[in-house]
Amino acid sequence: MTISRPQLPRLVVALFSLLCFRCAGELPPSGGPVDTVPPKIVATYPEPNTVNFSDNKIILEFDKYVEEPSVEGSVFISPAIEQLEFDWSGKKVEIRFAQKLRPTTTYVLTVGTDVVDVRNRNRMDKAFSLAFSTGESIDSGSVSGRVYDEKPEGVMIFAYRRDSLGMRALDPSVEKPHYLTQTGKEGSFSLRHLNLGAYRVFAVRDEYKNLVYDAGIDQIGMYHADVVLDSTRSSIGNVNFQLTKEDTTQPQLFSATALNRNHLLLRFSKPLDPKRFSGNAFSVVDTLTGEHLQARDGFVDLQNRSSLVLVTSDQKPETGYRVVGDSIFDTTGHALSTKSNSATFGSVALADSLAPRIVTISVRDSARQVPFDVRIQICFDDVVKQQDFEKAFSLFDSSGVRVSGVFGWETHAAVSFVPRTELQSRAWYRLRLPLSAVIDLGGNRGKDSVLVVDFETVDKNQFGSLEGEVVDETGSGAQSAIVVTAKTAHEGDGRVYNVRLLRAGKFQIPRIGEGSYTLSAFRDDDNNGEYSYGKLFPFRPSELFAFYPDTVKVRARWPVEGIVIRLK
Repeated sequence: MTISRPQLPRLVVALFSLLCFRCAGELPPSGGPVDTVPPKIVATYPEPNTVNFSDNKIILEFDKYVEEPSVEGSVFISPAIEQLEFDWSGKKVEIRFAQKLRPTTTYVLTVGTDVVDVRNRNRMDKAFSLAFSTGESIDSGSVSGRVYDEKPEGVMIFAYRRDSLGMRALDPSVEKPHYLTQTGKEGSFSLRHLNLGAYRVFAVRDEYKNLVYDAGIDQIGMYHADVVLDSTRSSIGNVNFQLTKEDTTQPQLFSATALNRNHLLLRFSKPLDPKRFSGNAFSVVDTLTGEHLQARDGFVDLQNRSSLVLVTSDQKPETGYRVVGDSIFDTTGHALSTKSNSATFGSVALADSLAPRIVTISVRDSARQVPFDVRIQICFDDVVKQQDFEKAFSLFDSSGVRVSGVFGWETHAAVSFVPRTELQSRAWYRLRLPLSAVIDLGGNRGKDSVLVVDFETVDKNQFGSLEGEVVDETGSGAQSAIVVTAKTAHEGDGRVYNVRLLRAGKFQIPRIGEGSYTLSAFRDDDNNGEYSYGKLFPFRPSELFAFYPDTVKVRARWPVEGIVIRLK
């Protein structure tokens, strides 16, 4: 057919219009609201709770297009079925398995919350579970709870059948869980269709997605007890977790340096626990003769807890020594490595003639807004004689009356003074310390001058108060102390208020600054005042805790009452 010239422009326009129409159909529409709807599964084969299932495939259909790798990495089947094959067709995926299913067994397919859609990478808001059975019934046990963390979404929940372990210890770093699921946006989870029995449950931020716990890489949360499902109680809630990253490394002694003929500076790989240090934890030996040099005292540097100063008797000139440590612990309780517990150093002839010096003092001169329950901490650069310091230290109120208090020596070079009673509101106080009373073990004294620090306390009218009750609903009859914590809800604001109760019951925080707070409580079973996350090897459960469900707003001069925190 021959096309005349008048017809040619019309044909070009038609072809151009058709091309534009097809291109427009292949692109997502511009403008409009951003898609924030999470993907979800709308149909399955088999249907939920199917019994007598004998096929070798499962089909899932999503309501929108999803990224295929995100699904394939988020599908878990309990009990485990190995070598899954995925065949995609649009929004549907067929999951095939060659392994023959066990008879009379309930299987649970879980799709975790790492699944994202194609359009805007929206994550599934909660894990999806599909239960089916090769027998005539579906297991009905369930465990639910929540992970409390700054980033609670996507944490794996591992459940292990205790009766399957026999006498051997459970090792989640090697063994994959018998049942698992994944937390949703708010950290909540539900393990459903469990067989009745005893379980040990963990929360694991599985960084490698390998379904085992990698110490030092993954965060982990231990529950405070094993979970037992039986005919009288097949559903258990409030299985809650807090996450921690276990420190599995021992501290090592890196170096030793003589500062003068009586002081050694020791550097370690990790921060040390100053409460567990004593001077006799070290031996110092002449490398040539084997003669011992007396270690008189020492202290962990509170400004740099990876450093320790050791005070010795006089070192011999031009002599090589080896220092060996024992019974040294880091802040997580790990003992000094026996493979890296020694270092050599050469003596120096420099005499110890410097006066001990104040390195830090917690209250600066002319400070205002100082708390009523002030704790005045002073750190020195050397071991000082405690009795001389305590006799010379004074705190006076504005009328010149001396304030009595209690001294606490955190190390032999760091002391705290706490008044016996709270200080007055919006009142001036004066700290006075003759520096000549600061004396080290060598007899060196501070300067012949007086340190004076004036400060003003905070106005009591700036505070509100909190009152409430901790109720123990566990029925365990435990009589451990309870610690209640109010922590500011605003990021970057580190205010924390703690109150300790002898047992569950009424509590009060009489003075608390304005702001919004999250409240929590835990049962202090080890009596150390700090929440214990538990330990994997040897296994030690976490301490029982609970969070108050709402954020509490505190206003100045107003009490907040009626708070009830339930330990369940």
